[in-house]
Amino acid sequence: IAKGYQTSPDLRLTWLQNMAGKHSERNNHAEAAQCLVHSAALVAEYLSMLEDRKYLPVGCVTFQ
Repeated sequence: IAKGYQTSPDLRLTWLQNMAGKHSERNNHAEAAQCLVHSAALVAEYLSMLEDRKYLPVGCVTFQ
């Protein structure tokens, strides 16, 4: 499923947020947190492609 959303950042972000919600409902808080961190990394990656700002994290590498 995840590979199908690779070319569409909006769908990928929505999918990750939905997954985080499902994990939270089942009290899998660590899994939900992983989904949210991955979402934040995707947004950072997208922003770094739009603007070259020194104060913005440069993609997913920053979250390692």
